[in-house]
Amino acid sequence: MMFQVQLNLTFQSAESLRRDQLPALGILEIFSDVEDIQKVETLRCLINKFNSVGDEILTDLFSNLYNEKRVFEFAVIHTSGVPAPYDAWTVSIDGKPVVFFNLSEWTIEELNKQGLPVIVHEVTHALLEPFLIEFKNLGRQSILERIVLDEGMAHFLGFPGDRSTLLNKYPEKWILSEEKLDKAIKILKSNQFTEEEKEDLFLKSNTGPYWEKYGAISGMFRVAKIYSSLGTNGLIKVIKNLHLPKNNS
Repeated sequence: MMFQVQLNLTFQSAESLRRDQLPALGILEIFSDVEDIQKVETLRCLINKFNSVGDEILTDLFSNLYNEKRVFEFAVIHTSGVPAPYDAWTVSIDGKPVVFFNLSEWTIEELNKQGLPVIVHEVTHALLEPFLIEFKNLGRQSILERIVLDEGMAHFLGFPGDRSTLLNKYPEKWILSEEKLDKAIKILKSNQFTEEEKEDLFLKSNTGPYWEKYGAISGMFRVAKIYSSLGTNGLIKVIKNLHLPKNNS
């Protein structure tokens, strides 16, 4: 049996989402929103396309990471009414990753342009989950390292454009994100900052405008660099060692 990911689309109202289904703690502004049939059908078409075509790098990477070639089935739940900026997320429920699409944060045009890369992004999270267990219940710096690795892989594989252009087209974005990451690590080690300030660092590392998510973006460029020189084998080593270096070392 060949490696394959099969996504199954279902619906759940935002008001009925449990705390463990939400993308972050403390979300209190969930609102009622009418289901947009056109958006749902657009998302359904994208999922059918992913189920048929998949993604070449994602398939190559995870077919080598998992010993048994098999079909992975993940639920994709579309909902509507979770506040910005949460347009899509993946959480583990009863030990199984579930992908959510919050369609109130999408237009049909955005879905057609960016929906498929986001699907790849979220599937990457789902497939990575079993390999990241060792990061749990560790210190803050290890949590930040997990964000860099997990989100870095997902942002690279789900980049909404030509992944091969990242290093040459956006070098200044990498420099800036690494500077922010270095600063965040120093703050986490310091006793001069409050717990609230440190928690804010985690939030900003992967939440907000695309290029400002310093943890995710620094990780994305690190993954791009490793893939450009070492290919899939380099990414396999990163995941197995749970270590995503800035340089190929």
